[in-house]
Amino acid sequence: MTAKRELSTHAQVRRLTVCAMLTAIIWLLTVSPVGFTLPFFGISMTFNHIPMIVGTLMEGLGVGMVLAAMFGLSSMYTAFARPTYYSPLFQNPLVSVLPRLFTAPITYFVYKGVKKMCPGKPALAWGAAAIAGTLANTLFTLAAMSIYIKVNPGALGLDQAAVGGAVAVIWGLSVNSPFECVSSVIISTAVMGALSRYSRGRRAA
Repeated sequence: MTAKRELSTHAQVRRLTVCAMLTAIIWLLTVSPVGFTLPFFGISMTFNHIPMIVGTLMEGLGVGMVLAAMFGLSSMYTAFARPTYYSPLFQNPLVSVLPRLFTAPITYFVYKGVKKMCPGKPALAWGAAAIAGTLANTLFTLAAMSIYIKVNPGALGLDQAAVGGAVAVIWGLSVNSPFECVSSVIISTAVMGALSRYSRGRRAA
C-alpha cells in the first residue's frame, strides 16, 4: 500500500514538474521573437503549440488541457503586448483561448487511437498526434476568427460588405499549416524519442 502511494505521489510530482517546465517554455517562446513570428521563406509559423503537444503525449489529457490554456493565454498576451492588424480578434479569449482548448483532446485521442491500431510503432503515433494537434490549432483558430469577424466586423474596422473578403483572407492563412505540421512532427517525435530512450535506460540500470 505504501509503495503504491509513493508511486502515485511520484507520478503527481512528475506531472506538475513537466507541466511547469512546458508552461515556462510556452511563455519563453511568447516573449521571444520565436513563438509566433519566425519567418521561414516568407511564411510565419507558430511554435507555441508544440509544448502542448509534447505535454499531452508525455503526461496525458489533464496536463495537455492546462498547457492548451497557457498557449491560448500567451496568444492573448501577445495580442496586447505586440499588436498587429489581427490583434483585436485575439484580445478576445473566445478567439485566442477557447479554440486552443480543443487541441489537447484531439492530440490525445489521435495518439491513443494510432497507438492502439499500430502497436510497437510509437513514432507513428507521436507524429500523427503532432499533425492532428497542429491542424486542430489552425482550423479551430481560423474558424473562431472568421465567426468573430462575421459577428463583429467593426473589430477590424470593416463594414459588412468587406466581411466575405476578410474571411477568405483569414482562411488563406492556412497556407502555413504544412510547414507547422512538419516542424511539429520533427520536434515532437525527437523529444518523445529521447525521453523514451532515457526511460528505458533508467529501467535497465
